[in-house]
Amino acid sequence: MPKKKPEPMTTRLRALMAEPGLIRGINIYDPITTRQDPDFVLVGRTDAMRTDGVAEGIRRGNLYAEAGCDMIEVFPNSYEEAALVPKEVAAPCLYVNSSGNRMGRPVIPWDELEDMGYKWAIDSTTTLIAAVQGVRAAMEAYIKKGAPPDDIAAAVETREWIETIIGLPEYYAIEARTVERDNEETPV
Repeated sequence: MPKKKPEPMTTRLRALMAEPGLIRGINIYDPITTRQDPDFVLVGRTDAMRTDGVAEGIRRGNLYAEAGCDMIEVFPNSYEEAALVPKEVAAPCLYVNSSGNRMGRPVIPWDELEDMGYKWAIDSTTTLIAAVQGVRAAMEAYIKKGAPPDDIAAAVETREWIETIIGLPEYYAIEARTVERDNEETPV
């Protein structure tokens, strides 16, 4: 028998859904009754500052807080707007550092965000950009030299770390028992 879904959030959410253009196709159930993990955090997010200004972003953030969101994520366009958000939004705020963003949004150090009043900070792009820059530089060097860059060719520790993370030693052991006839050592 299918499990019955909990009743939708009541008046607070209905009022929020009635905001023209604010929420489309929302499917949120009362976070108090449906939350199974006490560490689960319901984040209300709006991009309104980019299109409608700081006042509208703050207003929508406060609507999300009233609807029961634990934390609010807005996207300020400037350092000044970023400093204003935690003072004006009536809930803990989350800031997204987004290196290389084409909108010119500020990338703000954690200690400054904490001083402003932010309770959580995430980064949306640094690891991806660093990885792509590393791959790009390595491939450019490879094309010039016709071989891997020396530091990558000698990166035994890094390769072992990657192989351990993805579980290759277990497969190397299986390979050694089932395929390798004359070699008892794990192939490298």
